[in-house]
Amino acid sequence: MKIGIRIRLLISLMSMLGISLWLTALVLIDDANNQVESFRKTQAVYQAKTLAEGSLDALITKDYELLESWVASALPSSEYAYAALVRADGQVISHTDTSMVGHKMKMSSVPVSGLVKELMFEQRPVVEIVYSSALDDMLFANAHVAYYVDIPYEQQENTKRHLIWIMLGSGLLLMAGVFVVTDRIIKPIRKLTDDVMGFSLEKGIKFSQSTYNRKDEIGALARGFDDLSYRLSRSYLDLKAKSNELEEKVKQRTKVLEERSTDLEHSNLALQKAQLEIQKNRDNLQQQVNERTNELKKAMDLAVEARDQAESANASKSEFLANMSHELRTPMHAILGFANMGADKAVDEKDAAFNDYFTVITSSGERLLLLLNNLLDISRLEAGYTELHLEKNDLYEITVSCTNGFKQLLEDRKLNLKINSALNKERCIFDKKLIQQVVDNLIGNAVKFSKEGGDVKIDIIDDTLHSVAEKNIPSIRFSITDYGVDIPESELEEIFDKFIQSTATKTGAGGTGLGLSISKSIIRAHKGKIWAENVDNEGVVFHFVIPKLPIMSENA
Repeated sequence: MKIGIRIRLLISLMSMLGISLWLTALVLIDDANNQVESFRKTQAVYQAKTLAEGSLDALITKDYELLESWVASALPSSEYAYAALVRADGQVISHTDTSMVGHKMKMSSVPVSGLVKELMFEQRPVVEIVYSSALDDMLFANAHVAYYVDIPYEQQENTKRHLIWIMLGSGLLLMAGVFVVTDRIIKPIRKLTDDVMGFSLEKGIKFSQSTYNRKDEIGALARGFDDLSYRLSRSYLDLKAKSNELEEKVKQRTKVLEERSTDLEHSNLALQKAQLEIQKNRDNLQQQVNERTNELKKAMDLAVEARDQAESANASKSEFLANMSHELRTPMHAILGFANMGADKAVDEKDAAFNDYFTVITSSGERLLLLLNNLLDISRLEAGYTELHLEKNDLYEITVSCTNGFKQLLEDRKLNLKINSALNKERCIFDKKLIQQVVDNLIGNAVKFSKEGGDVKIDIIDDTLHSVAEKNIPSIRFSITDYGVDIPESELEEIFDKFIQSTATKTGAGGTGLGLSISKSIIRAHKGKIWAENVDNEGVVFHFVIPKLPIMSENA
């Protein structure tokens, strides 16, 4: 490239750089002007607000000396034109120019905050900030603070002129430096470029000695390129050798894959045969499943029919027992009546033998009557003939009443019975007679099977039942614990079935095995639940839970 062309190119570049710098400087100056103007306006608003808020007490007390002090303090420098306080009717109260005091000024009749107005003051442009001094929307005065607009512009023009001269001088110095440095860089770089263009992967780069032996950055760059070309050549040769080796391995691998492909085809044929065999076996299995399903369906139908017949027979049996129990109770009452009459007459005639006979008849008849009553109760409950008489009752009072009937037996067996309840006087809705029968039955069992001299504990507490809709139903729980014999875990549910007694309690203490079954039917009729559990191998606790209010739905 010729020197004249190079100079013109550099001059053009420097001109473009100078214009860019000039435009950048103008943008920066305008931005600085805007920032200065924004700062001055913010400062003036602060002075007006301070004057309005600070002079409020002086305005209320009409302390004019303090007002003049506040007005004078609102002008922090000579850039500010004036400050004033003007009443709501437009009369000037205080002014930095005392000749303006008492004059009238146009102003807003409502409170304002930071109102900006551009005016002329002493033939110079000013910006006036107005801020109201008010209390509870009551306007006392307006604070006016004005500052000169033309003061910063003179400083900005001087700054512009200085910046222009600095840029022109810097441009000239830069152009001179470029001419000197370019001549020392362009030629070596052109020579280095020519050498690099002759690069080949097998031969590398051959640099001229004048370029390779330079002590500056150009020489370092040439030596770096030389080292790089050497490494590239070595890498190329190594890569070529490895490529040949890899090509040979690919050929060998291809041969192995062809052999395995043949084996895979044979395996595929064997797999197809196996799939056909599996499909055949699956069809046979499906036929067998269908046949077995039909057989199970027939068996299910027979089971349903048998269940219906059993339920019908059970209902007939319950109805028969209910009728027979009712029919047997009438003559039994007559037998007991005559036995009591005979016993009374034997006592009157002082015939001890006949008295003993009638006593045995009465005792046996009462036991038989109790059995008949239990049969009648269980039959009615199973047949659905029992109607609940629901009313408000106190479970605690019922429990106390039942325990009174066992006082003599408790004393004979030296048993300590204790009732724990925080719910006395709480009334719930249930059938008093039936629940009393359950409580009486559970207390009787606890007393019967407790060890002599032991304890019997009754707890009555709040509880909850869970419905099918996962709602918590407020309930009450009755628990009675005796420390007698344990019931085997496998029998804890069976003992609530009819005529079933635990193997651990078959001690000759008597009983028909109907009490717990009747209790279970009564609790279920109340939509509650009853169960038993062992207590640390030391006894048994029986629980029942019934809702405090009747549950109308059957899904509870």
